[in-house]
Amino acid sequence: MSDPGRTLITVDSLRARQEWTRRFPDAVPVWEQSADEGVGHSFDGMDPSAMLRAMYRTCGFPGCAVRFGDCDVHHVVEWVRDRGPTDLANLLPLCSTHHHLVHEGGWRLDLHADRRLVVRRPDGTVMFDGTTVDVAPDGSARVA
Repeated sequence: MSDPGRTLITVDSLRARQEWTRRFPDAVPVWEQSADEGVGHSFDGMDPSAMLRAMYRTCGFPGCAVRFGDCDVHHVVEWVRDRGPTDLANLLPLCSTHHHLVHEGGWRLDLHADRRLVVRRPDGTVMFDGTTVDVAPDGSARVA
């Protein structure tokens, strides 16, 4: 039986919340968008860009060294055209160059639930299939 005044928190979202709190102990999660506004929702009331910052040190495009702080937060399922949600499962940091490749250059991104990223060239061939979470452009893992 569900209570409309309560939110179900999954084990995965609880783990993510604990990790976020551990990494950012003084931060107050402030971003929230009402589902009534039609697009997006909060990740248990936490700022998705702060969650992305905890997972990526650079642009989410494979091999790119542009710092996270110089990237845009890209909606993999487009926000305006396709009503893509503004939640962690649909967001990826992209530098200006790679953001333009996706929006104007015909490149396609598929972001899976486990954050596996498939990058397709305009002709549909796969350029990359893997993850860019916690991985620097030289392939080394991030030290927390």
